[in-house]
Amino acid sequence: EKAYGSGEPEMDYGGVIKRASLVTTERDQIRWQECPRYSARQRTRMSMGGMVGEVIFAGPDLAQYLPLLNYCQEVGLGKQTAFGHGRIAVEELR
Repeated sequence: EKAYGSGEPEMDYGGVIKRASLVTTERDQIRWQECPRYSARQRTRMSMGGMVGEVIFAGPDLAQYLPLLNYCQEVGLGKQTAFGHGRIAVEELR
């Protein structure tokens, strides 16, 4: 339970998505970065690219997204988290 929780969180998913349309991007400094690695199992070089950078969002009641973002900050986000990818840092700007 500590690793996976006690089930799906109570959340108004439709409402969260609808309210997300009010969020704007203030600054976007995201870029794609290739990250090559060698697979011993497949005996070949592989490319594991991903996004790196910084983005700043603005909008009403952004605090509603903090629990999800803080969770992603702890466990990672997206593919290849076992390889150390998917790290995010969340910071509130005032």
